Amino acid sequence: MNFKKLFLALFMVLMLSFSVSALSTSQISNVNIIGYMNKTNESYPAYFAGDLTVYNDTNSGKILYVNTTSGKTEFWNPAEGANDYVSVYHDGSYGRITSGAGAIRFSPNNAERFHMDGASFLPLSANIRDLGHTDYEWKSLYLGEDAGSGAYFGLDQNYRLSYNETSADELQLINGSGALMTRWGDITSIGDGTDSHSLSSNDDLFVTGKLEVDGTGYFDGTSEFVSQATYFAGIALRDNANIVFGTGSDSYLDWSTAQATENTLVWGLGDDAKSIIYTTENNKAKDHDVPAQSNPKLFMFSNEDPDNDNTRWGSISHDNTSFVIDSGSDNITLDDTTNVAGNLNLGDNELGEDKFRICYNGTQTILDMYSPNSTLFSCGVNNTGSFVCSSVSTWSCT
Repeated sequence: MNFKKLFLALFMVLMLSFSVSALSTSQISNVNIIGYMNKTNESYPAYFAGDLTVYNDTNSGKILYVNTTSGKTEFWNPAEGANDYVSVYHDGSYGRITSGAGAIRFSPNNAERFHMDGASFLPLSANIRDLGHTDYEWKSLYLGEDAGSGAYFGLDQNYRLSYNETSADELQLINGSGALMTRWGDITSIGDGTDSHSLSSNDDLFVTGKLEVDGTGYFDGTSEFVSQATYFAGIALRDNANIVFGTGSDSYLDWSTAQATENTLVWGLGDDAKSIIYTTENNKAKDHDVPAQSNPKLFMFSNEDPDNDNTRWGSISHDNTSFVIDSGSDNITLDDTTNVAGNLNLGDNELGEDKFRICYNGTQTILDMYSPNSTLFSCGVNNTGSFVCSSVSTWSCT
């Protein structure tokens, strides 16, 4: 702002509008104007031995006051209430704009937008003004560090983002119920609880309450689930919520409610391997050399290293015809009394022809067997205790 030209304009208005004879000699002292007031592009200094005060045309309302010692210029409301002025000056260190009373309001385009009171810089109405612009962003915003500092959100200041170095050296997102999210030390925390596993890494995340993930969750490392006395231990899945194994969704474990009679646990194997290997922890990463199966099959291995001997297994499966119990090597041993409700058929191999059958026909125990020349005999004990065999064309034990 060119204060020289402002002063000259004010003097011109003063000379045209005021009656010089009406002004006392104490109001204007040592006015010295050099040059012509209507000349342009020239410098016209005015010299004042004392302070300058300009009144309105009634000489009752002060509109301008210049302190020629401090250089402070005061712009007054002509109504001249107590301290109703704004001053502009430089104190030798800083340029200053001050208000004698009330806030300072900023009115670009002749419309009031913002004002500054003794403690705050704020808009004149709530929720209608921006700080910054989509094309003119502020570079940095510096905030304090005590418990009451921070950025507030919402017309009722429902949320606050603050940094508290005083007690915990933490960045917090807080609402009326307490901390929602905290960054303390190297840990990010959701909720206001305290971790119990000595989290300390810059990558650690601590969640106080329940965590719901509606999309896909990826756990690339080890996951530990600790029991809760009033709830449940481990992983809890809802009905029909699968545990999926393999990157190609190769196996599913599911508490299924799709059953006609009763809900149950269902383990679905993929279309390729169709096998489950039951082995020791030491051998879990070893190659057990189990080929792909046509039907789901459970292999139970001994603690023998499969790299040394991969035949130490027993298996159970159903081949669409029979329920099959098999062994990779060695015998199948029944360690206790074995009851057979149906016939006991013996063959030369798992899928071979029957060679021996034992059954009870309601009267006596019958043994059906083939002779070396492939003749089928049916044998039993008669009433006199004799063991009697006779050739038959079909199995007596059916």
